Amino acid sequence: MDALAAQEQFALADSAVALARSFAEATTRRRELGESNALEVLQASVALANAERRHTDAAGDLAASTAALRSLLALPQEQEVRAVGHLAEAPPVPTLVEVEARLLETNPEIAGARQAEEIARAQQAVVASERLPEFGFELARQTVAGTAGYYGGGIRLGLPVFRLFNRGPDRAADAATAIAEARREAIERAVRARLHARYAELTAARAQVTMFADRLLPLADRAHDIALLLHASGEASYLEVLAAQTALIETQSSYVGALRTTARLRAEIESISGDDAR
Repeated sequence: MDALAAQEQFALADSAVALARSFAEATTRRRELGESNALEVLQASVALANAERRHTDAAGDLAASTAALRSLLALPQEQEVRAVGHLAEAPPVPTLVEVEARLLETNPEIAGARQAEEIARAQQAVVASERLPEFGFELARQTVAGTAGYYGGGIRLGLPVFRLFNRGPDRAADAATAIAEARREAIERAVRARLHARYAELTAARAQVTMFADRLLPLADRAHDIALLLHASGEASYLEVLAAQTALIETQSSYVGALRTTARLRAEIESISGDDAR
């Protein structure tokens, strides 16, 4: 996820540098022809320097992300690796009700707390059984001179008198069961709270992704195209083109950031629900 987002950010930074360099060269030529002033040349140089700085930052982020991916896959650090796919091509997100329905069965924290509670209840039953009386029955056939005989039997009853009057082990077992039950309930509440918080953040992040894809990106792209057309016809200054270009790059970068946040929150939800361990 991080490597894929870093790749997309680097691609945006790469295209931004190419665009800023072409404008800087064009502005220099126009200055030489007397069609622009020194301010536009300076602005183009500053824009190119900023684009190159963002490109360097994106390259560093990409290098760190790919290094982490190599370590995760146990690959040699000199081996090239590239994430495949697109952040925008994520599978549908299940509803909160669906995730919560699976939570009790798949979350490892809850599963461990439930197992501890079951063990405590089993020990409680064993301790309680120590206070029960023991019954025994015997039946035997005896012979006399190898020819005649009779059947005999007996019933044995054992009473654990000491345990009947000693309730200490029972109280200890009851307390252990109550503690295990309370711990399991506390863990379930904490896990549910984390799930609800992350799902609320995911809902907000997905709304941002939709806003970028449906409104902000098309508007920024359209504004950039219009600024280029007006600049070509002499109706817009380079400063206006630069503003439109900067807005487009920042919008694209923010869109990738929103996709990255959405993917991260989805992964956290899968980790909470235990789906990532399947």
